[in-house]
Amino acid sequence: ENDKILRTATKYDEVVCVTFCTTTCYLGTDSLTRRTEAVLNSLAFSKKLKTIVHFGNPHALLPVLHIPRKIFGYMITESQEYAIDVIAGKLEAKGTLPFNIQYK
Repeated sequence: ENDKILRTATKYDEVVCVTFCTTTCYLGTDSLTRRTEAVLNSLAFSKKLKTIVHFGNPHALLPVLHIPRKIFGYMITESQEYAIDVIAGKLEAKGTLPFNIQYK
């Protein structure tokens, strides 16, 4: 799947990625997998990844290189629908996180 993502991304000048992470019993973490982080970092390094839409713990994106536009949402249907409307330009992205995240 990661190979498919990277091959597809090479066809475009800009890429928008949608990620999510959730906490479940006995999982022990609500972070992204190392492979997902590697894919995101390779896209960010190549300057193709212009926007990331992330649902869940925003701290999960700490290992990811700087991305110009980040949209965070909750793991609920309404939040996901609004995020799609923001990407489509139907809604303005606004709001701030209640804490500071130091991205690379």
